[in-house]
Amino acid sequence: METEILKEKKVCRTYVMKGDFEKKELQTYHLILAPSYACNMGCPNCYLPNHATETLPEERVLSLIDEWSEIVQNERGRFGGIFHLKGGEPLILPYFNRVIEKTAEVGTLRFMMTTNGTSYSAKTIKRLAELSEALDDNVTIIVSLDGSTDEINSILRLPGNYAKTIGFINQLADAGITFFLNYLVHKHNIDDIPNFMKLACELSAAQVNFLSFIPKGYGAELVDYRPDPLEVFRRIHAIWEDGNDEVREMLAGSFSDILQREACGSCTAIECVGGYRGLFYIVPNGDVYSCPNLNFPQLKAGNIMESSCAELMDTKVYEKVRTESGDTSERFLCKGEKFLPLSSDYLITEFAVLQRKLAQNKEGNGMVCCYARNW
Repeated sequence: METEILKEKKVCRTYVMKGDFEKKELQTYHLILAPSYACNMGCPNCYLPNHATETLPEERVLSLIDEWSEIVQNERGRFGGIFHLKGGEPLILPYFNRVIEKTAEVGTLRFMMTTNGTSYSAKTIKRLAELSEALDDNVTIIVSLDGSTDEINSILRLPGNYAKTIGFINQLADAGITFFLNYLVHKHNIDDIPNFMKLACELSAAQVNFLSFIPKGYGAELVDYRPDPLEVFRRIHAIWEDGNDEVREMLAGSFSDILQREACGSCTAIECVGGYRGLFYIVPNGDVYSCPNLNFPQLKAGNIMESSCAELMDTKVYEKVRTESGDTSERFLCKGEKFLPLSSDYLITEFAVLQRKLAQNKEGNGMVCCYARNW
């Protein structure tokens, strides 16, 4: 497939996963790798199916980095693609240090990692700082924190870990490493959103992703914790409207940010990026999906233990999840939510209200983003 090679990417402190609607491909390619589901916490709300210790072989992960680097170089240019380490908890991955070394050695990919920030040492921070230097500061650490206090954070996360995570964040900041905060919004911490945003500013976070809790995996039975999407939007939009430019930049990728982009009149949201070329999610047994929210058996694209990364680039997953032409009713909807067992009830009631609130028939170039931001 012929694709115009983009110029070398400049460092950007915030990130919005965006795609090209006409070409059905990501602007910045993004490979999300969960080499193991093993975790040191085991939160009851976790979306993963298990916390088993099954782990992708180290040799395959290292060769995958080479393969991904070649694809990105050829189709997007240096730093035109992201290698994103996820879990489970990546900081307890047996070969974590080798992944860091290999990514630095390749020197062509942006690096992201999502972590709970509780299992680290001074050496961890040193390695990440060295990686950031090797990659011209193209390193972003996404830290999960669900409250502005230990009490609120501990509602669904293990008590006593709040201080560890704050310590990790402070050390990242001291080392000059860019970090985001992922805040999982549920019914029992929604009132804390304004205070958490203040904390994020104090900690010098580059971006805050407020993610609405979806009952899935370990958390499938916590249906009562699911927040009202419209209320979540209202709380965050109030911060957006009252915030200065710095606060609004920290909310990059939120519905408020997307609506602001639409207000310029040059673009309009059409669908999420699920199924687009250049977006992968790989799990411990090697199975490949388009993203963490589309990891259903019928949407499997292949297996990285049986195929090369290049062979999986054109998987046709999009054809199974595509939005019908002219249909704007689900343009702000994560495609993965449509495959959940509770999806029909969820869409008809709460999310339908949010759709009506946000839906505006505007003209302009098609804009596609990731709305769930579960990465």
